[in-house]
Amino acid sequence: MKTKVFGYIILIVVCVTIGVFAAKQYMFSNQEKINPLTTEVYAVKNGYGYRIKLNENILIQQNFIPAAYGKKGFKTRTEAQTIANLVVQKLLAKSSPTVTMEDLKNNQIHIQ
Repeated sequence: MKTKVFGYIILIVVCVTIGVFAAKQYMFSNQEKINPLTTEVYAVKNGYGYRIKLNENILIQQNFIPAAYGKKGFKTRTEAQTIANLVVQKLLAKSSPTVTMEDLKNNQIHIQ
């Protein structure tokens, strides 16, 4: 009797372990399908710019601060990443990826 109960417990533990492992694999394998957009920050002559890629294809390449007068790069990598993330959010929401002066101000982007 004890052997039978022990066997059922082992079987349940194995099934739960397999289920958890399969769920993790499914979540990680579908992560790119959920958000196929990636960002990349890079140095430019006068600061930093960003790229947004869709499945490794460049969708947007921004060498300077959008909406700002002149063609000046972002002052820091963090600023460029912040706006790249904002643009990705807009794209995922199926809205225009246009960056406005208000977006820059709300994200505390320094424009010289």
